[in-house]
Amino acid sequence: MKLPAAIVLIATAALMPAYGIAETVPDMKGTWVTTSTDDSVVYGQSEHHSESKQGTLWFSQGPDAFTLTIDHQEGR
Repeated sequence: MKLPAAIVLIATAALMPAYGIAETVPDMKGTWVTTSTDDSVVYGQSEHHSESKQGTLWFSQGPDAFTLTIDHQEGR
């Protein structure tokens, strides 16, 4: 029982670097706009939630729209 498990472990360890090298890096540059429908909990002051205050818990309830702009990318 131990030998097959060791063979699987060694094969997996040997193939993992090849899998990572074979991947192409996606181009993430651009403007991404989305609406979050998730609820979140914020502790303390947050630049993204003007209602939050230092030293308190604040519950955000979606939808919260936000825009992310990526203008530069180096590798992954």
